[in-house]
Amino acid sequence: MAMTRRKRGMKPVSGLELFDYLEILRKRFWIVFVCILVGLLGAGAVFLVTPKVYRSSALILVESQKVPTDLIKPVTADTIEERLISIQQQILSRTLLQKIIEEFNLYKNDLKSKPIEDVIDDMRKDIKVTIVDDRRMLHIQSFSLAYEGNNPRIVMQVTNKLASLFIQENLKVREQLVEGTSEFLEHELASVKEKLDLEEKQISEYKMKYMGQLPAQAEANLRTLDRLQQELSNIDETIRLTEEKRDIFRDLPTGAVASQPSSVAALLKQLHMKLSQLQSEFKDTYPDVMEMKRQIEELERRPPDETVKPEEIADPLVAAKSTPSEKEVAAERPRVANMNADPQIRALTAEIAARKNRKRELERSIKMFEQRVEATPLHEQQIGLLMRDYEQNRRNYENLMNKKIAANISETLEKRQKGEQFRIIDPGNFPGKPVKP
Repeated sequence: MAMTRRKRGMKPVSGLELFDYLEILRKRFWIVFVCILVGLLGAGAVFLVTPKVYRSSALILVESQKVPTDLIKPVTADTIEERLISIQQQILSRTLLQKIIEEFNLYKNDLKSKPIEDVIDDMRKDIKVTIVDDRRMLHIQSFSLAYEGNNPRIVMQVTNKLASLFIQENLKVREQLVEGTSEFLEHELASVKEKLDLEEKQISEYKMKYMGQLPAQAEANLRTLDRLQQELSNIDETIRLTEEKRDIFRDLPTGAVASQPSSVAALLKQLHMKLSQLQSEFKDTYPDVMEMKRQIEELERRPPDETVKPEEIADPLVAAKSTPSEKEVAAERPRVANMNADPQIRALTAEIAARKNRKRELERSIKMFEQRVEATPLHEQQIGLLMRDYEQNRRNYENLMNKKIAANISETLEKRQKGEQFRIIDPGNFPGKPVKP
């Protein structure tokens, strides 16, 4: 009967109901239980056998320099990512990581089966550096440093050690940077200063060699040239007048004023010269002087172009007087006139010679200053080239000097730790639970 009921209750496999599944599970309960138990035991065994991995992380803040950047520019314009890459390369170097491994006795089991290079590569993989992206931190950036290992206390210690190394390496890099910058600028300053000194010497030697022909002296040269030319013109006029005066003295007769007919103007000229000669010897009250003045006054009343015969004019130097003393004086005067005429002619001749010597000196000076004025454009071009190079190097020197001063201030800031710094705000934590497995 049971068979009948069973047959009657049987349905195709595709039409199994929930009761049928429960029936199958009841009949195979031990098989299912054993499978679950074996799985749990296996997972537990794996959990117990697999080493636990702990992670400790530290948060490091990048502080901007404490002096405003508009006063003192930062030492470097690198971004935090570029800075970290550079520092990370130093921290993760083989030498430094090997020291940390030896200091904290890390990777003991791995060192037994692996070469040190592979162990160091494994440690590099266990170190993670991540930039903290916080838009609220405008000019202040930070990054986290994490390390993973099997011993939670050792992991915390290594994390703090690495964080300290990052700070130390940052200070070292920045100090080396400012020192290298200062050293480079000092070398460049010395080089540019040497060029400046050489160019100053060349300019000085050029100015000394062509003194008087330089552009700055062009205006003075032109003024001097005008003055010399004016003086030369005056000298020519003086020589002409002196020569005429000397010729008059040469043409004067010894005993009489004139021996042949002449015009009133010519005769007046001779009488004036004779009057000057008499006045140099006698007073104005002397009779001959008075007589000469009278004759001059009479001639001045006559037309200048009128002809005067010699007999119309009496020479006071030879005129006879009533008293014996005057006759004696008159007899002596021709000799005195000859004696006085020759010294005056000699004096005028000497004056003319001196004036001509001065004229030759002026002509040489004028020629020299004309050459200076003509050479000024060429020297202006040459001195311009020298000054252009000098000014360019001078500006370069001033620019380098300003940079050197800024580098010295930056170096002082770094030594006083007033520049950009790394500061640990969250030291490595003690991991309470593993992150793996």
